[in-house]
Amino acid sequence: LPANRSNQVNLGTTDAALLASGYVAPTYTDSTLKWDGITYSNSADMNEVRGSSVGAGTQNAAMVNGGQTPTSPYRQYVGYTEHYNGSTWSEQADSTGEELGGGGFGTQNAAVRVGGLAPQSSPANYPNNTEIWNGTSWSNDAEMVIGGSIGYSGGSGGTTTAGIAGPRYVYPSYVACVEEYDR
Repeated sequence: LPANRSNQVNLGTTDAALLASGYVAPTYTDSTLKWDGITYSNSADMNEVRGSSVGAGTQNAAMVNGGQTPTSPYRQYVGYTEHYNGSTWSEQADSTGEELGGGGFGTQNAAVRVGGLAPQSSPANYPNNTEIWNGTSWSNDAEMVIGGSIGYSGGSGGTTTAGIAGPRYVYPSYVACVEEYDR
């Protein structure tokens, strides 16, 4: 990578990948990188600076949603949704929730968002929600058995009809739980 980066969205394949948003010390970034299997190249910046978002799609047809901005107050969680067409980002409808660190899978116009960490509260709130993106708007679907911050400790993948979400973090520990999504 051109710079150390964490909390980014990673999409695509080993020969055609997209890295969007994330944390590049000392703050979050809106930069987008494309990987062609050999080198990274810069692409258009996202409209909103953020990290710990979820995503779905491919290198040239991606959707990124939610996350955390560096805007005050600290840890401002957002439900922003953006589409990427291979060269530019465009703003779309916000999700119904504002979480970070969830799981995402599917395509740009047919995606699923699961779990995450809700806006700062004490104790921490790890929703078990599932949201469906149809390319235009978000809607709620069946809840997960156990909520959690999947993006920090596990992974997710699949389609809008068959997905999986791996281990997750639920304060104060990690939970070895894998759930299947079947619609």
